[in-house]
Amino acid sequence: MTDEQIDEQTDGGPEVGDTADDGARFGAALDELQRLVAELESDRLDVDHLTQRVQRATELVLWCRERLDATRFQVEELLVRLDDLGDSDGLGEPDEPDETDGPDPLDT
Repeated sequence: MTDEQIDEQTDGGPEVGDTADDGARFGAALDELQRLVAELESDRLDVDHLTQRVQRATELVLWCRERLDATRFQVEELLVRLDDLGDSDGLGEPDEPDETDGPDPLDT
């Protein structure tokens, strides 16, 4: 499902690229998905609409997975950048001494 399709389904939705709005769109997609699941689990669903509801639920699940994957990738990139920044500033955790380094001169 494209961002534009989600926008159409979530009252026009926000513009792509605004992370705060992306979160709102993700929330709206999850809300719709929960409503669809409840409808699919109920006995009230007209069999003529079953395929349409399952198709929409599938689109929402795929879109949400894409968003989660993209977010996970962005977080991993940020963590790497933070780790690199800490290493270059000498702020990283100190290395554990190797047993092959010999005796610690401070242990005398």
